Amino acid sequence: MVRIILSGGIGNQLFQYSAARALSLENNADLIIDKPTAKSIKNWRGYALSYFQVDAKQSELLTSIFRKLMLNKNFYLWINESVFFEKNKFSFYDDFFKLPKNTTLFGYFQNEKYFKGHEHQIRRDLKFSNLKLDNKSIRVCDLINNSNSVSVHVRRGDYVNSSIFDVCTPTYYKKAIDLFRKNLNNPKFYFFSDDIKWCRDVFSDSDYSFCDLEQARKNPLVDLYLMSQCKHNIIANSTFSWWGAWLNSYSSKSVAAPYMWFKKPNDPVNDIICKDWLKIKW
Repeated sequence: MVRIILSGGIGNQLFQYSAARALSLENNADLIIDKPTAKSIKNWRGYALSYFQVDAKQSELLTSIFRKLMLNKNFYLWINESVFFEKNKFSFYDDFFKLPKNTTLFGYFQNEKYFKGHEHQIRRDLKFSNLKLDNKSIRVCDLINNSNSVSVHVRRGDYVNSSIFDVCTPTYYKKAIDLFRKNLNNPKFYFFSDDIKWCRDVFSDSDYSFCDLEQARKNPLVDLYLMSQCKHNIIANSTFSWWGAWLNSYSSKSVAAPYMWFKKPNDPVNDIICKDWLKIKW
């Protein structure tokens, strides 16, 4: 049995599930997703995986006391179960697939290597089978599917005052857009953001489409799905837009990503950006 302790938002949960799913497949073991509740973890953003075809059993950490117990390594010695605490959420642990069959995973696992070799299964698991679009979202999806569409994701919100992450600058986006205009045939750019007004104000010099859907404001997975339907992607330094690009199944896709992921230039990013994606300095 492989157990994953969920934390964070949509992008984090997708990385956590994918790593745990790959380990369970390697070990021919059942997978259990431990999802916290609002009472057991501060700032829990809700369980996002119910919209996908995830193959796992579920349990809940009902109390903060029980969660603290789960985070105690001695607890696993007592129940004869291995526990793996990720040391660096961007650097791949080389012996990950050598972990024993009964292992509980804590971490973010923001590295494609954690599910290398199992990409096909992960893509099948992460089909948006339980997401129903309303009429306005369907119309936007049709426009995306019928154009040489490029998603442009702008993450602001909590990043504006973050001590860890920078908001990607207009210069970054304009460099990426110019590159795609040069290399793609008649690209159509679709902006997605948690601050679409800022995008309209800053990127007012061209014929862009700004996706401001009421359904997406209530459920961000709508934006994630629509980004994944675009043929190409310009992402922010955000796991949310990372997954929008990774789940894009267009065979000739181009993806642009920021060269800098953090405010501090010496913070390691390593392999979070896929090898065939374009890194743009800004």
